[in-house]
Amino acid sequence: GRGDIGAAIISGGQTAALRNFLAYSRVQEAAADHAAFKYLDQTKQSARGMLGFMEKLGDQDLLSPAQQDPYVRSHPLTRERIDTIAHHVANSPHSDVPTPGRIIDKNERIKAKLHAFINPMSRTRMVYKEGDNSIYSRYARAIGHFRERKLELALPLIDGLIAEERGNPYFHELKGQMLFENAQLVGALSSYSQAARLLPDSALILRDLARVQLEMNDPSLIDNAIINLEASLSIEPRSAFGWRLLATAHGRKGEQGRSSIALAEE
Repeated sequence: GRGDIGAAIISGGQTAALRNFLAYSRVQEAAADHAAFKYLDQTKQSARGMLGFMEKLGDQDLLSPAQQDPYVRSHPLTRERIDTIAHHVANSPHSDVPTPGRIIDKNERIKAKLHAFINPMSRTRMVYKEGDNSIYSRYARAIGHFRERKLELALPLIDGLIAEERGNPYFHELKGQMLFENAQLVGALSSYSQAARLLPDSALILRDLARVQLEMNDPSLIDNAIINLEASLSIEPRSAFGWRLLATAHGRKGEQGRSSIALAEE
C-alpha cells in the first residue's frame, strides 16, 4: 500500500535505464566520430565543419527541451565529445584544407531543396530572391512555386535548369513530381523515365516511376511497373509504400498469390 515506495522504485528504474542508454549512446557516438575522423583523413578533408556543427548543437543544451533540435535529444552531447573533435582538428594535417568546390555545390543544392520544401514560399523568397539567377535560387523557387500550386511559374524554372544540366536526374525527378501531382501523367512518365535512366540505382525514383505507370491504368505498363518496383525494393526493402504498389500491380494482373505476398511484406 505504500505508493511512495512504488514511485521511488519506478523512478530509480527509469534513472538507471537512462544512465544505461546514455552510456551506450556515448560509446556509439564515439565510434561514429572516430570513423568520421578516419574517413576525413583518408580523403584529406577537414573536420572543422564537423566541429562547428557539434558546437552549435552543444549550444542547444541551454534551451528548454521543447526548443531543442530533435537530434540533440536523441544524440546527447558531452563536452568531452566536442573536445575530442577539437583535438582532432588541432592535430590533423588536413584541418586547413579548403572544402572542395563540388562538395560545396552539392551542399548548396541540398540546402536549397530542403529549405524550399520545408518553408513557405514567403520565407524561400527572402533567402532565394527573384533577382538571383543562381542554380540554387532557381531550384528553390521552382520548388516553392510548385508547393503553391503555381505550375505556370515552377515549370519554366525547372525547364531552365534541365536545359543547363540535362544529365541531372534530380531535376528530371522534380519535374516528374510536379507534373504527377498536377495530373499530367504523360509528362510525368517521361520525366521519371529519364530520371531513372540517369540514376538507375535510386530506389525512390524507380518506385515513383512505377507509381506513375500504375496510375496511367495502361495494362501494357504493368509489367514494367513490376520490374521497377522489384528493383526499387531490392535496394530499399523496408519501403511499405513500395510493397503496397507491388501488391497493386500483381493484383491488376490477377496474380492474387503474389499480391498477397507483397501485402504481407508491407
